[in-house]
Amino acid sequence: MESRKSLRATFLVLLYTISCKIISGFFYLTICGNFRSLLLDILFFQYSNLLLLFPGTQFSYKFRLCKTTNIWKYVCKYIFGMLVGTIVLSIGLLLITTVSKVSISYSFTPNSTVYLLVIVGFVVQSYAEEFLFRGRILAILSKNFNWYISSGIQAFTFTFVHSLNGGFTIISFFTLFFFGILMSLFSVFTKSLSFSSGFHFIWNSIPCIALGMNVSGVKVPFSLLSTNLTGQDLYTGGVFGIEGSILVLCVVFILTVALLQRACREKLGHKGN
Repeated sequence: MESRKSLRATFLVLLYTISCKIISGFFYLTICGNFRSLLLDILFFQYSNLLLLFPGTQFSYKFRLCKTTNIWKYVCKYIFGMLVGTIVLSIGLLLITTVSKVSISYSFTPNSTVYLLVIVGFVVQSYAEEFLFRGRILAILSKNFNWYISSGIQAFTFTFVHSLNGGFTIISFFTLFFFGILMSLFSVFTKSLSFSSGFHFIWNSIPCIALGMNVSGVKVPFSLLSTNLTGQDLYTGGVFGIEGSILVLCVVFILTVALLQRACREKLGHKGN
């Protein structure tokens, strides 16, 4: 019975999320339909996540899914997550360049306002996804399920949401699935969402804003550099971007397995943890 309640609560969280996206999307198309652009679409996609954060925060405090956070500790963990994310992402990108022909050109557009809006948008988006999947869904499921089962369910829902983007492949599925588990491990070991949010922010922002590459099937119209990869989609990731590369999948998988081994040693798999 309690397990059913957890699954039902998870479903309601997802239903609320999808409803927010659909309703806000309807108003966006109604108001901005005549002068839409790729930039406006991306900014809407990013900032519409605020609709998930404001009421979601109250929901989490009501059901004791999160606690008061020390801002300084949060910032420190966030920055550390950014550093680790940069290292892991760099390893994946370097592996891709070893088997692909890389062409990089300067494409900076002097519009600081646009860059600032997109960067802040990535901060909002990455935290919203961590809050939704690791802060809410994982926390709800972990009250009644084995931690590994809970993590697997939230990782699957995380992957399903991203599968709606263009260019999704079976490699993208496994990369995002293990990425979801990796983020949940980060949240458990650090006892907050700050580290995983910083990691997630770097994962999305550096390829898009700095390198002009696709991430999860999305490409922003403004970037510091324009990077073109020539080679097999199996290695470059194709239209979907870096998560579609089997090399990036290997990096994420190895790191996830290493942390899962630590989780086993520390017995994180018992019910309610």
